[in-house]
Order: sequence, then structure tokens, then C-alpha cells
Amino acid sequence: MTIAISNHYGSRLSLSFGLDVSSPPPYGNPQPTELADSSSTQYIYPDEWAGRVAIGPNLNPYGSKIEGSFKNSSVDIDVSYVDGYSVPITCSSNGEAFTGCNLDLFQARCENKVDGPVCLNPARDIADGPAATFFAPCAGAAYTFPNDNGANRDGLSSNFVSCCIGTSCAAPLRQLPNSTI
Repeated sequence: MTIAISNHYGSRLSLSFGLDVSSPPPYGNPQPTELADSSSTQYIYPDEWAGRVAIGPNLNPYGSKIEGSFKNSSVDIDVSYVDGYSVPITCSSNGEAFTGCNLDLFQARCENKVDGPVCLNPARDIADGPAATFFAPCAGAAYTFPNDNGANRDGLSSNFVSCCIGTSCAAPLRQLPNSTI
């Protein structure tokens, strides 16, 4: 499986990689890195991989994430703001945006902003939500609480996923139409 990541955020971003227990790393075992504005990169993942890519202005592990798994040749991908939010991310496959939220949530007031900046999510330990006010515009499109399962897309028909960071990225249909902050 390949995940391509494009930076349309307007400034350089940091990427770090996390693995689930006993998961093999992406090919090349990438280390934390920076992605320049208006640039892209891609990572290739072996079968049985499960993990995440944290993305934000710095390496704060509580920011926005691309999460996924590739098991028995089945692809499962989502965008998560469960720990917190740092940047807007959407992911597409076969030309269709299917998960994530392209809204700049920092247009609203964050009650618990930390270095990054990252807005920590007060609903991260509330399994069935609801989404906290700051995160609510993205509920159901990106994970905004642990069981916000409308944001999940498993069983993709393609092994190529393209994720885009920024407000100009295509929004999935499940992102609430006319969502405002």
C-alpha cells in the first residue's frame, strides 16, 4: 500500500511515524522528517502494517494524524483528531475524498492549546462522544472522539491513498455541507 502526502498548508510541516505493536515499519523505516510547503512525498507500507503518521508544524504527538492498516491486502484509512488538531487533512482514493476535514479549526477558539500549535481534544477519553465544540464541524468526517466511526473507511479497492494537508484540499462528502466555524 502507498500513502502519498501533499503539503498545501502554506508552510513546512513535520511528519512522524508510529506503529501498532508487532507491526512492520513502512519500507525504508522512515524517521521524523519535514515536508516543505507545496511539496509531496510518499511511503510504501507492507502487508500487516498498522500505525499512524502525525502531522503538524512541529513534532507534537497530539496533533492531526493519518491512521491506517494494511492487512490481508485490505486497506483501512482514516484521519484522526481524537488526540488533538494541528492541521486540516483529507485523504482520497480513486479520485474520491473519503475521510478527513479540510476546515481550519483554529478559526474558532481552542480551550486547550499547547505548543505546536495543537488544540488538545477534551473528548479523547469519551468513547461515544459527542465531539467537543471546537472539533464538531469535522465530526463524522474525521475522528473527533474514539468511536466517531463515520470517519473510517476500510476495504478500499485501491492500494494507493493520497492525503492532502490544507484548506484547499478536496473535502469528503461526509464533511457537513456548509460547515462553518
